[in-house]
Amino acid sequence: MIEDINVHMCTHVVYSFVVLNTQKFNLKIFDQWLDIDLKNYEKFVAMKKKNPKLKVLVALGGWTDSQNNAAAYSKLFKSPANRAKFVQ
Repeated sequence: MIEDINVHMCTHVVYSFVVLNTQKFNLKIFDQWLDIDLKNYEKFVAMKKKNPKLKVLVALGGWTDSQNNAAAYSKLFKSPANRAKFVQ
């Protein structure tokens, strides 16, 4: 559970995963129930309230997404315009 993470044990924590929106080249939710309905994104970011120096990051992809959408990731990495969309 996110609530069980000791926010003073690490300097950085990574939330796994978000996935690539293969049409817009931005992030999209991987698991609506887990991430939004159970408020795990919200709880994860809220860890900074307990330790403002904590760096919270999100991981993009994962095995399934990167394998199922390998062509889209290639389009993202090869295109300066798609990378610009992504970083916004």
